[in-house]
Amino acid sequence: MSDLDLYESAIKLFKSFEPEVNLRLLENLGNTRLTTQQYCQLIGRLRLYQALPLSEQKELPTILLGDSQINAATKGFVSNENFGEKGLGSISCWQLMQLLNEAAKSSYIDKWLERNQNATDIAIGIQKTLTGEDNRFSWFLS
Repeated sequence: MSDLDLYESAIKLFKSFEPEVNLRLLENLGNTRLTTQQYCQLIGRLRLYQALPLSEQKELPTILLGDSQINAATKGFVSNENFGEKGLGSISCWQLMQLLNEAAKSSYIDKWLERNQNATDIAIGIQKTLTGEDNRFSWFLS
């Protein structure tokens, strides 16, 4: 890319940002709760996903997080002072997003950004499944 291409791409990105949409998204994530049982089901399905044949994985949303990220999110659920369960029996989907994003930080730099985006997509997909807006992630909670 030339300097001009980079500049035009940056301007296009800035113009496409919709703060109200993102604020509503974060509010919805914060208002939707995931029980400890649902979280355990999700973690189990995320681990199972990795062992599925490719043909079955293609029928589900793409998951880029590996075992180490899933393990880190599980540990965070129990011990993270900011985003963990803290004995309440549930966490918000916003907390889920934060746990998954924090776990993705351990990725190599070439995978970090796309794994963080995927972590956010997972949390949004789970939130939409819980509210009945979209069922693409329902397998992860069934």
